[in-house]
Amino acid sequence: MDPTAGPYFIRVAANGDCGISAPGTGVFAEMYVDIRRAGEGAKDEALANARLYAASPELLEIAKEYVRVAEYYAARSAAEGDDEGQRLKLATAARTAEVIASAEGRS
Repeated sequence: MDPTAGPYFIRVAANGDCGISAPGTGVFAEMYVDIRRAGEGAKDEALANARLYAASPELLEIAKEYVRVAEYYAARSAAEGDDEGQRLKLATAARTAEVIASAEGRS
């Protein structure tokens, strides 16, 4: 199953709890202030978690683009005889592809 299509928006309640929504949806994910820990910094942590969650669709897309770019430049490095450059670019592309697979539930 595919995730809810973005963009995602953050709604912050008066108590600091954060809800994540998308166009045409209600809140589908929440970050509660007192779930992980209460006290100083709990509201900031909930908001930071919500911001990361809300950015996830764009982060996933840029990660996919990065893999394509890294593979392109790896091929250029190979053509130029830069074996180490090729190796590094392919290694980072492969690691990024693993993270993408995990985010998409394929690993």
